[in-house]
Amino acid sequence: MTKRAVQVFVAALLLMVGTGMALNQAKTRQHLGAPGVKLVNEPTWGEDGRLVMPQSVYLPPEVMGATSTSVPVSKLELIWLPSDTTYGRRLYEWPDERKLLVSVVLMGGDRTSIHKPEFCLNGQGWEYKASDTEIIQVPMQRPIEYSLPVMKVQSTKTMQTPKGEVTLRGMYLYWFVADGEISALHTRRVWSQTLHMLRTGELQRWAYISLFTTCAPGEEEATVKWMVQWIQEAVPQFQLPPAPPVKAQARALP
Repeated sequence: MTKRAVQVFVAALLLMVGTGMALNQAKTRQHLGAPGVKLVNEPTWGEDGRLVMPQSVYLPPEVMGATSTSVPVSKLELIWLPSDTTYGRRLYEWPDERKLLVSVVLMGGDRTSIHKPEFCLNGQGWEYKASDTEIIQVPMQRPIEYSLPVMKVQSTKTMQTPKGEVTLRGMYLYWFVADGEISALHTRRVWSQTLHMLRTGELQRWAYISLFTTCAPGEEEATVKWMVQWIQEAVPQFQLPPAPPVKAQARALP
């Protein structure tokens, strides 16, 4: 090994050790931040009928003419996700038979509650490529004007029915929110959480919000437009707005 290679190796090792020590120190003084979604004292139930949490994330029961029902937490989620995870989940149904599943997963002190959202699609047999993902900006008017970054994932699933093979499109929109912060990217969320904890000792309490529905091939654009309308109508009822940008103060001339 050359002298230069040894120097690079030592520098990398010191950086790793220093980062580990900083993270460990931050963890010892860590406290949990406030959520970016609204909580209510309504119990969350598992699909086996047992109580999961005495609280839940609020989701409005009626939006855009739809009625909704609360959806219990699956057994698999209860196995894989930490016990301090808080949920909010409703299935919205319209008279024309359209359906929209809306889910909120809010972490507690264990950050592993929030995972890569694409795992949910893959686990249910939906297929997609990197080119099927795109960040869209949803203009929000309430309670303040801001742009909500949302990841759009278009997936495909082929199913066998009595009438033959049918191809469906799965339209999946998601984003992450914490107190004063919003992101459509999982990697950016992780980076923000790490830096914030190092700076303040506070563990940001992130929530992962997702919408899912199906449509026929060719109806993707109209379906996303309808989902965006739902976001604009419903999100102000359960999600807190981002922190306003900090304005630089003008210095008085001498």
